[in-house]
Order: sequence, then C-alpha cells, then structure tokens
Amino acid sequence: MLQSSDVVHSLERGVALGAATGALPGLVARVYPPAELAIAGGAVVALTLAGAGFGAWTATMIGVDEPNARLERLTEWPAKST
Repeated sequence: MLQSSDVVHSLERGVALGAATGALPGLVARVYPPAELAIAGGAVVALTLAGAGFGAWTATMIGVDEPNARLERLTEWPAKST
C-alpha cells in the first residue's frame, strides 16, 4: 500500500502544512493576547503539534486513494520497439 499509493508524500505535506497552520494562530495569540491573558511558548508549541497531527491525519486519509506520482512517470514511458 505504501508503494502503490501516495501516502508518504501526502503525510509529509500534511505535517508541514498542518504545523505551519497551527503555529500561525499560536504566534498571533502570543503577540496579541486575547483578554489580557499571558500566552507562553508552550501554547505555541501545543498548537503547532496539534496542527501537525491533524494535518498528518487528514492528508494520509486523502493520500491512500491517490496513486503514486512516481509510478505514473514510469508507466508513461513508451516501450522501445526493435
């Protein structure tokens, strides 16, 4: 399943985009704290990890149904006739 589907590539993209998406609101909350709350670095790390986990989960569910892009390139080559 790992070789025929695009799970690994989707997982990599999901973790990266999820971590960035989770870190952004954490950093904004750190700079502009809501209701005068003190937001520490742990909240930013927690939001980053939560975003990375959610991104990995959703991206792998999508990647299971996608064919492997590297295998598609190999099947498109024309066979040499002799």
